[in-house]
Amino acid sequence: MGWVGGGAGAGGGRGGGWGGPPRGPRRWLAPLPVSRLWGAGRKTVPRLEALGYHTIGDIAGADPALLVHQLGSAGAHFHELAHARDPRRVDHRRRAASVGSDRTLSHDVSARHDIEVHLRRAADRVARRVRAKNHVSRGIRVRLKTNRFELLTRQCRLRRPGDTSAEYFAAARGLLDEFDHPGPFRLVGLAAYDLEWRRYPRQLDLFEDGAARRLETTIDGLIDRFGAGVVQRACDIGDAPGRAAEVSSGGVNLDRLRAEPLVASPADALAERDRSLRRRSFAVSETPTRPKVAPAP
Repeated sequence: MGWVGGGAGAGGGRGGGWGGPPRGPRRWLAPLPVSRLWGAGRKTVPRLEALGYHTIGDIAGADPALLVHQLGSAGAHFHELAHARDPRRVDHRRRAASVGSDRTLSHDVSARHDIEVHLRRAADRVARRVRAKNHVSRGIRVRLKTNRFELLTRQCRLRRPGDTSAEYFAAARGLLDEFDHPGPFRLVGLAAYDLEWRRYPRQLDLFEDGAARRLETTIDGLIDRFGAGVVQRACDIGDAPGRAAEVSSGGVNLDRLRAEPLVASPADALAERDRSLRRRSFAVSETPTRPKVAPAP
């Protein structure tokens, strides 16, 4: 049943599962609480109840235009589900259990700042891979390995499923507070676990800001087109042990650009890369060619 979510066993079916609706899907759904609608989260349910919608039947009987006025696109989404209309295609493809990035460092680290630098890089890599798979993650795990090969892990659930490095890094910083080992550490890693397909409706947060995700997807497009070094964080360049002091890609030296959260603007970085490519092309075209020698008669 795709119309409702969670609560296996609440319907009283054999073995704790849901049986098929014997009276038709709409009649079966009508008495269920609005919390059973897929996408109705902890913030949305109180809002629905404050508006007078306590059961799925209340949603089904409401004016769709009024729901859209009160809840935006979520109102139309809930109205369709309340009428047992679900456009989502059932997808049985297997998905990865987790996506992670562990890096063994060339130098041990123990200061929190140095560990955070590597965690931020890992969050960028993991979030990019999660977005590329069209997934979101419900949990974050941090792994630290000491120079004596002792492996330590901490993990937490995200407030809502996410796919941005900002969300992942914020969770990772909180997890660092739970480690009581002084180090030093030779390996720093981060993993996103409990993945699900992004096209499934998320728990709706009426106050969610998508600016962070729009920025990161824009950077994804730049990296896909021009290479991984075209945009870098200034705080990630040469400041942490275990990394070379200079980062460059395609002739763009990023070591001198530290003032902004992101190194230069994408337009400046791309212009510099294009100039470098033109210089290389000119150098190749100016290479003298060996004259052909006619064969001896």
